[in-house]
Amino acid sequence: MAALIVSFLRQHRSLVFSLLALVLLSWSAPVNAQDQTNVRAQLDALRLELDGIEAAITSRPIGDSSFQEKRQRVEAIAQSVKTITDEQSPRAEAIRSRLKELGPKPDDKAPPESPDISKEREEREKALKEFDDTVKLARTLSVQADQLQTAISDKRRALFTQQLFSQSASVLSPGLWSDIGFNFSHDLRALGIVARDTIERAVDRAGLLGGLLIALGLGLTAFATTLARRHVIAMIERSTRFGNPTRLQRALRAVAMGAIGFVIPFFGIFAIEQAVDGAALLPNRVEPVMVAVLRAAVFISFIGSLAGGILATAKPEWRVLPLGDRQAEKLAALARRIALIIATGRVIESINQAIVAGLGLSVLSKSLIALLVAATLTIGLYRLKPEDRGDAFGDQRPFWIVIARLFGWVMIVGISISAIFGYPVLASFLADQLVTIVILTVLTYIGRQIAEDSFDYLMSPSTKAFRSIQSASGLSRPALEQIAVILSGVLQLLVLGLGVTLALAPWRVDSGDILLPLKAVIFGFTIGEVTISFGAAFFAILLFGAGILLTRGLQRWLTQNYLPRTHLDSGLRNSIVTGIGYAGFIVAAAVSLSGLGLSLEKVTIVAGALSVGIGFGLQSIVNNFVSGLILLWERAIRVGDWVAVGTEEGHVKRINVRATEIETFDRSVLIVPNSSLVSGVVKNRVHNDRTGRVVISVPVSRDADPDLVHRLMSEAAQANGKLLRDPAPNVQYKKLGENVKEFELTGFVAEVDDAGRVSSELLFAIDRALRANGLGEILSRTVMVNEEKSK
Repeated sequence: MAALIVSFLRQHRSLVFSLLALVLLSWSAPVNAQDQTNVRAQLDALRLELDGIEAAITSRPIGDSSFQEKRQRVEAIAQSVKTITDEQSPRAEAIRSRLKELGPKPDDKAPPESPDISKEREEREKALKEFDDTVKLARTLSVQADQLQTAISDKRRALFTQQLFSQSASVLSPGLWSDIGFNFSHDLRALGIVARDTIERAVDRAGLLGGLLIALGLGLTAFATTLARRHVIAMIERSTRFGNPTRLQRALRAVAMGAIGFVIPFFGIFAIEQAVDGAALLPNRVEPVMVAVLRAAVFISFIGSLAGGILATAKPEWRVLPLGDRQAEKLAALARRIALIIATGRVIESINQAIVAGLGLSVLSKSLIALLVAATLTIGLYRLKPEDRGDAFGDQRPFWIVIARLFGWVMIVGISISAIFGYPVLASFLADQLVTIVILTVLTYIGRQIAEDSFDYLMSPSTKAFRSIQSASGLSRPALEQIAVILSGVLQLLVLGLGVTLALAPWRVDSGDILLPLKAVIFGFTIGEVTISFGAAFFAILLFGAGILLTRGLQRWLTQNYLPRTHLDSGLRNSIVTGIGYAGFIVAAAVSLSGLGLSLEKVTIVAGALSVGIGFGLQSIVNNFVSGLILLWERAIRVGDWVAVGTEEGHVKRINVRATEIETFDRSVLIVPNSSLVSGVVKNRVHNDRTGRVVISVPVSRDADPDLVHRLMSEAAQANGKLLRDPAPNVQYKKLGENVKEFELTGFVAEVDDAGRVSSELLFAIDRALRANGLGEILSRTVMVNEEKSK
């Protein structure tokens, strides 16, 4: 039977293949249709979900946590839509390419095409329409998702601003104190009820003896945690007792101290919290109070350990910041006091929530804690007298200390004004941000030090790590150093970006919001089709400033760290740094315009207006700018070149946007417009190489023996080690006058800047030789030029 089937297939295989092709064609259309139906169903479901989220954020007020959840869901939907678009777009392009192969559909006057071609065209046009509709719908949903993300970010900031600037009664208002006095008995009674309920709940759950045992266990846990923290810190102190530490060792010790101050208490409170929750000893409304107390203990421990590790009051050689002893002691004490005040405020706030205290008491507690922080900071800054800085810096004040003190006084003024004029939430927020920004700044500073010094240590030839890396990679030491500098710069940039992101997080600015255009938050007005918002303008200025600072930082890093380790000449280094400056400016301007909300059409309008201005009054500026780009690209003139412009000569010091600076030999600066260098005649003495020519004319008496003079000058040239041997120095008999014979010595030096010094040495040597041979006084003329070596 099987043999008969095989024989039939062999005899009629063409028929079989045709039937299979028909079956596959009949299945392909339903499969494509079914696939498109499934994709459309997915897109419809995602569209309904987006519409629901949009209705939820616009129809009723919701909290910040709900906004975050909805934004995460919108981001997930946007990713799903992107996946569908990426899958469907290539398929649509493939069908479009196949359709183009069929050519355009013939018109009525042309001969009709065959039925097979018409059918094929109809099927492909139908399939293309389905895929195009799917892709268009997906892109529409992508735009809707992006708009929803922007709307959610705007609403989060608006809600944050509303909460932050909610005004209450001032601490100086008699109405506030009257309200507190009226509700004092109620709040005190509520506190007593909560305390009694807590004790009764604990005794009821564990019994009197069990409660005492649990309390004893919790106390022992807290004691063991404190003892372990002190023991580990003491071990670190003993291990760093001697020696002259490097900057990396100081930074690592500070990080270790801060980590110990956080990790050990964290595990201790975690054990306590799990024990209390497991035994259900506390009422639900008291549990936040316990959590606040435990977190306050961890916070105080962390700040104390971090301040001790950074300031190292007992070991100045391990101090991370360049501060004097008295200044370090006062700053450490100030950090501990502020941390204690902030932690106490958190505990008081949790107690107020537990007893459902009156609004007046909550406002007063927030305001007083904020004012206490401001007062403590004021006293601390006042006590940091100039003589405290003198033991570390002398009479000079480092820039970072000026910025830190200015930041402290600004925060003092902001906290005090907010608390006095009835903005307790803003005052409390500023007090928290004071601590947060200081901690993040210090940690970012230490992180950058570790990132930079770690690679320097790894690339030190004396370390085993460097030898292992070099042996495994086979790279040279300069190549490894360049790679290490690049990796160090990237790691420093990541540390800085992480610090900035964490600092902006409390202000409801997520990492995904940085590049999104912002809408008006507080006030704004519209001119034509352009909406001008003060908040958006301020944010755009911040983005532009940040972009410029990052560009300048990258330029400085290239100039000081990376490019000196390369074999590039100074002119090419300057071209690279200048080009990165231009590119960074353009990117910063583009990002700031995006943050301002300007679309491409609006930018085109502005560009058109600028073109009119350029046509009337900015032609020379644009001409000089373009000429500067030409100089950087062609490198006909480079930084460090010896050039002659007219009657002036000097070295090129800098190629700027408008003009080039040339430092002449009398140390004055010649400012030459870039367009003059491009269109004018400029003599570059070191364009091809830095070889220089020295020409010395020596007139002697007419009675002198020319062969003797030739020999003496040749010997002086041969004795000078800085004259090149190829081409060799040459002495020529140039002129026979009535009273003198004139000889000329020509030689080349490897560095044109040495021509003057070499000519002086040759004159001394020739003068001594001629006088020793009785040829009398000579008069000499010296010409120093630069040109290509003779072949």
